[in-house]
Amino acid sequence: MLALSNARFPPVDIGRNVVSRVPDVHCGRLAPRSTLAVVCMVNADGMYELGTKEGHLDHLCAHNEFSIADSDFITVKEALFDV
Repeated sequence: MLALSNARFPPVDIGRNVVSRVPDVHCGRLAPRSTLAVVCMVNADGMYELGTKEGHLDHLCAHNEFSIADSDFITVKEALFDV
């Protein structure tokens, strides 16, 4: 089962842009259903820390919770920059 999951979702490199779905509880009718983020860190368990231009997501994500974006729009440096 784990081998099948690893084949379907290969590891994502740090600095790669991803599209993460926003839960329906947190968005209104006209709010976007997904957000663009960048992979900032991968821990030993294979969980990903994602960052946006506005800050980091408050939870770690598994690879099945996001998909890889076609282009790189955000860099890790922009995501780590806290105002």
